[in-house]
Amino acid sequence: MDIFSSSASEADKPPPENVGSARERIPGVGIYAYGIISNCYRSADNERRNWVRSLAWLSRLMPDEYVASIYEIDLDALWRRGIRLILTDLDNTLVPWNHPDVPSELTAWLRSVHARGFHVCIISNNGEDRVGSFAKLCGVPAVSAAGKPKSRGFLEALRRFHMPPEATAMVGDQLFTDIQGAKRLGLYAILVLPQDPVEWWGTKISRMAERLVLRRLERRGLRRPEPAADRRRLDD
Repeated sequence: MDIFSSSASEADKPPPENVGSARERIPGVGIYAYGIISNCYRSADNERRNWVRSLAWLSRLMPDEYVASIYEIDLDALWRRGIRLILTDLDNTLVPWNHPDVPSELTAWLRSVHARGFHVCIISNNGEDRVGSFAKLCGVPAVSAAGKPKSRGFLEALRRFHMPPEATAMVGDQLFTDIQGAKRLGLYAILVLPQDPVEWWGTKISRMAERLVLRRLERRGLRRPEPAADRRRLDD
């Protein structure tokens, strides 16, 4: 038997029609390559899902407005938007943390808010001693120990004034309590800069995470306002 002619005739034969997949043709290499490709697709899919989750999470923290202080809020624009109830945080939103007195500027602002027809209610995670006494000095109702961002305190304020979420604005200086709680219920969310760096220790810890989130939100279009004190210096 001529081994050379036999090899030639074998080479001339056409390949079989059904040779199978890469995994079947090359068991070792094929399975390894198939695994790599599958992992790539799975990784890309996970990345897309994480990206969508990240966007959804950030949207729950994106305020509708970001202003330097309550005094920068356009009350006429709020009224045109259909807002009739303004909920506001207390410490570092209306006054510095644990500040006992009502400044004349705040009294004038509250008078202006009421003159335009708005209802106002303080909603704070602080206790009744702090919140109730300050609210009494301001002449406005309050919800203390509200547990923000949970909905309980917000809903209590809405029921008290018989107001729907779409007619209510929430003003506060913290993303994870004021803004997240407001967005969860569909309130109009207004973030203000904290009035003073002196804060409760728990708030200082949450501020570290908040700064990271704010950077992400700013990359998505949120514009940080210029502090009012800086503007006053420029005006002078």
